[in-house]
Amino acid sequence: MPLSIGVSAAAGGGKSTLVRALGERIDGAVTVFFDDHPVTMPSNPLQWLSEGADFNEWKSDSLEAELASLRERRVPVVFEAPLGRAHTATGRFIDFLVFIDTPLEVALARWVRRRLGEDTSIDEITVLLDIYETVLRPVYLEQRRQVMPEADLVVDGLAEVKVWVDQVIRGFSPQ
Repeated sequence: MPLSIGVSAAAGGGKSTLVRALGERIDGAVTVFFDDHPVTMPSNPLQWLSEGADFNEWKSDSLEAELASLRERRVPVVFEAPLGRAHTATGRFIDFLVFIDTPLEVALARWVRRRLGEDTSIDEITVLLDIYETVLRPVYLEQRRQVMPEADLVVDGLAEVKVWVDQVIRGFSPQ
């Protein structure tokens, strides 16, 4: 079994759901969530995209440190890795990368639904949708272009979580 499993998808694609489910299924696994760590991203994402979209420009020292500590202690870990192996600092800790192939409109619907559950106003949702359309969607398309081909397993983002978990476990288990 791999020591660490990275899970990648767009926001709303199912990363957290799969990480939690695998954490419950794999004995002794620690779960690590990307959003629990401060991340410094390029200040102008559209310029970043036009200049080659190097995911190594995204920085999260605390995420890298947590993954390094867990690796040093040989603790099995399942973590959100939206940048996959395209992000060298955290990608080096991925032994098995899963990409959840969720259609972007479905991921967006889940993302908006989650925001509405957080009592986000309709005006705030409108602003977020404008940002999604102009900035985030192109970033997620770039994520798919760079991260998905490097995945050890691509799962259907419309399938049930149980199916994802079974596919992941089968994906690295000897047959």
